[in-house]
Amino acid sequence: MALIGTLTEFDGEKTSWSSWAERLEQYFSANTIPPERQVAVFLTAVGANTYDTLRDLLFPEKPASKALQELLKLLEDHFQPKPLEIAERFRFYQRQQQPGEDIKAYVVALHKLASTCSFGEYLPTALRDKFVLGLNSETIQRKLLTEKGLTLTSAVEIASVMEMAVRDTEELHPQIHKEGVKEDVFRTAVATANWSYRPKPTPACYRCGNTDHDSKICRFKDQPCHQCGKMGHLQRVCRNRNVRGQKPQYPKKKTYKVQKLTSSSSDSDNDEALHRLSIHRIHSSHPAMTVQVTIEGKRLKMDVDTGAAVSVITQKQWKHLQIQATVRPTPIKLQTYSMQVLHPLGFAKVKVSYKGQTKRLPLYILRNGGPPLFGRDWITHLGMPDIIKNPCNTLTVPSGHDDGWVESLKQRFPEVFVDELGKIKNDCVRLKLKPDAHPKFFKARTVPFALRAGVDAELIRLEEQGVILVPQI
Repeated sequence: MALIGTLTEFDGEKTSWSSWAERLEQYFSANTIPPERQVAVFLTAVGANTYDTLRDLLFPEKPASKALQELLKLLEDHFQPKPLEIAERFRFYQRQQQPGEDIKAYVVALHKLASTCSFGEYLPTALRDKFVLGLNSETIQRKLLTEKGLTLTSAVEIASVMEMAVRDTEELHPQIHKEGVKEDVFRTAVATANWSYRPKPTPACYRCGNTDHDSKICRFKDQPCHQCGKMGHLQRVCRNRNVRGQKPQYPKKKTYKVQKLTSSSSDSDNDEALHRLSIHRIHSSHPAMTVQVTIEGKRLKMDVDTGAAVSVITQKQWKHLQIQATVRPTPIKLQTYSMQVLHPLGFAKVKVSYKGQTKRLPLYILRNGGPPLFGRDWITHLGMPDIIKNPCNTLTVPSGHDDGWVESLKQRFPEVFVDELGKIKNDCVRLKLKPDAHPKFFKARTVPFALRAGVDAELIRLEEQGVILVPQI
């Protein structure tokens, strides 16, 4: 006689023991397994790892010598010890509806948390109260608070209808965000005469892209380009960008945007809403510190970055690995050390294996980026003090007055001992001004006669080092 259904091995990372035990009971019932064969079927279907655990718990006795209910109770106490009631209720009352989580998923999560709280007859009331208090929509909350004789069933029904109405309204009437544009306008007396003549627009400077001056007197004519390395223009107007199908970025009109930020409780995995992330590449002759990890059975080489708060991977690398894991939305934002804010596409809980350790950790997915980064969160959970134990290399200095080793260091690292200022490469400085700021002119202060020689000498020195640029008139 063919058996009905399939009973997979127990895996504690995918399902709970109580759920698997219930499926076992239904499997016995569907296939009419007699009581004398149930222990043998159970020990065969439970899986090798769980069977080894059972042997260890019963040693020196054999599992086959025990009754089925005794074996099930022993494994239940091992895999699902009775939790602390106060701690479980704390988690229940702390639960809030997450951003992007619909009503049905929120209700299921509350039922799961309440299953270990021992509410008893108070369970329907506790679920109703927490459901209403944890909603992230004030409109739905106000509606439910006005209902008399509200039950959990009626509350879920009303909230679901209102949620569906809001979703349908957004689809029928898509929201259009308008940006206020403020332009610099120069008024003259001639403009009041309603002339139809318009002056010919000034061509943009090919060095910086501005239209208020000629390229011959542009103050960026000695500025190196961060795109091609040549002197005389900025990266935003570099012609080498056109080779890749990108247009020069000329200054746009002044645009002011207002973005409403809503505060919400983040997931338990995220303690901060904004994380620091080292996302830039440093070109060096020394190779990056890397580790070889296994993610969901797929081997991956990652750069160890103690400056990154979280571990990240690009969307392209994620698709290449073909990991079968659910990507969930995340409210956190990542900020690079150049103050650029990145919004991850989401994160996934993946099984990470490293040096005999296996843990399920969050992996954040970015749209673009460099190599995969092994951040501080993984370093902390996997217990890898050897990576950050020695923050710098050591150098043994010989005793005596022999300066030969000093000269060898100067020849080996000449850029360190150059008597001039260094320059920041591959980064742009952004100055944020107030939207309503207006320029003001202040007359230069007179330098005291006794200090003029020193001030002039210092200005010449700064100009020679490239710290300041003297405008050409």
